Amino acid sequence: YQRRVHGIQIPNVISHPAAMTVAEWTPHIPNAQGLFTKTLFLKGKKGDLHLVPCAESSTVDLKVFGKDCRFATEELLGEVLGTKKGSVSPFALLNDKEHKVNVAIDRALAQAGDKILFFHPGTNERTIGITYNDLVKFLDSQGYAYRVVDLAPQVAQPVVKEEEHKDKGETKLGVEAKKKKKKKKKYSALI
Repeated sequence: YQRRVHGIQIPNVISHPAAMTVAEWTPHIPNAQGLFTKTLFLKGKKGDLHLVPCAESSTVDLKVFGKDCRFATEELLGEVLGTKKGSVSPFALLNDKEHKVNVAIDRALAQAGDKILFFHPGTNERTIGITYNDLVKFLDSQGYAYRVVDLAPQVAQPVVKEEEHKDKGETKLGVEAKKKKKKKKKYSALI
């Protein structure tokens, strides 16, 4: 059967036993053609809140959201989004009446094209499949701005250091090279 939720068509709602993790969840969706997701609820040091839907395979660097960002408590999750651990999804934003939460979407989801993205619709006993465009339509219908972010830890670029060896007259800059010695010119003053 099909359902409509806030302007988006939901072709299938799949009921299954409660699944707290993606590993518990995936066996209940046989022949899934799409991306399973995880949705993080984070809190920054200054009290800023972030909801982050991402591909279950994405590695997440919490520093993308600030130096002291961490997972929000289950109490705050219930208070702001009206849900519990294991059931968090973008659809929990329906309960954020004060729009306290910032939304950041994993670039992997934004680049999924027409692939189906699997989310829990507020309970971990059901799964729905929507496209990225449907996700954006839902966020728009609720008045949420969002940003697309790269969640993977940034790999630092190697720094090339110049190391001088005074006793050898050489400089190391990736490769060894002899320093050219400047000849000193003698000047004489005429009186």
